[in-house]
Amino acid sequence: MKGYYFLMDVGGTTIKTNCLDEQGLPFFTRNQEFPAKSQEDQQTILENFYAIVTTINRQMAQKAQLLGVGIAFPGPFNYQEGYSLMKGLRKYDEIYEVRLKKLIAEWLYSEFQLSVPIIFENDATAFGLGEFLQREKSRVNRGIYLTLGTGCGSAFIVEGEVIREEYGLNSQGMLYNRPFKQSIIDDYLSANGLQQLIKNNYSVPLTGYELFLEAQKGNQKALVIFDEFGTWIGEALAPFVTSFQPDEVVFGGEISGSLDYFHPAIERCFGGNLKIRYSQNTSLSTLRGLMSLVTNG
Repeated sequence: MKGYYFLMDVGGTTIKTNCLDEQGLPFFTRNQEFPAKSQEDQQTILENFYAIVTTINRQMAQKAQLLGVGIAFPGPFNYQEGYSLMKGLRKYDEIYEVRLKKLIAEWLYSEFQLSVPIIFENDATAFGLGEFLQREKSRVNRGIYLTLGTGCGSAFIVEGEVIREEYGLNSQGMLYNRPFKQSIIDDYLSANGLQQLIKNNYSVPLTGYELFLEAQKGNQKALVIFDEFGTWIGEALAPFVTSFQPDEVVFGGEISGSLDYFHPAIERCFGGNLKIRYSQNTSLSTLRGLMSLVTNG
């Protein structure tokens, strides 16, 4: 019987899941999506996790054998022990310090008599690992991997190892809380930062996607906004690029779909000497990164 890895990408609004075979190919053509229920009470949140874990693995039981579980979870989180440390973030407050890793192990054993490795990791770190696996192996040994969405996630990777507390990064290997302009990087390289630029240039509110559509039409105002956003990215990354010297910088997350419009401004900041690309599938890369962590113990 074929083996599979059960993988979850947990967000505040939705939880995406899929199962990858031993070659990293998905069993489901599209990720299965479930509401996160992250603002509900503890019982509701845990019942939701239980339903997702048991439903998907029951569907897989006749097709393949479960080899491991990987779960991407936003921080703050104790990834080694498998419990959330979120408080006051309007998501998952009610499962603060609840031992999710232990619970999932119990669910799998009671429902399926299975005992398999279970790992948790930050979603941005998992994304970076997944993208690193897809690099041009002859040319890329070190890379910076950024997810642009509600916040700015990041992973600095050298030959498959995640770098932490070097090159000006914090203890998680992230740059989101590093000083930038009048605040921190997270306030600028994110949906909030893009929204601030939109408010400064438009009299009516626009979503990031609507701005993308305006840019597609050649709207000069939209193009200027993306250019400024790209300049912010270049300026924020400059000290990290100088010290880390990456072979590539890869963007994921919803905003990365607009990279064509802010890519030129980033390149200007580095004189065209920085290799930049965007992820073809942020979620799949995240799941593949999780799988690599499970298989490597």
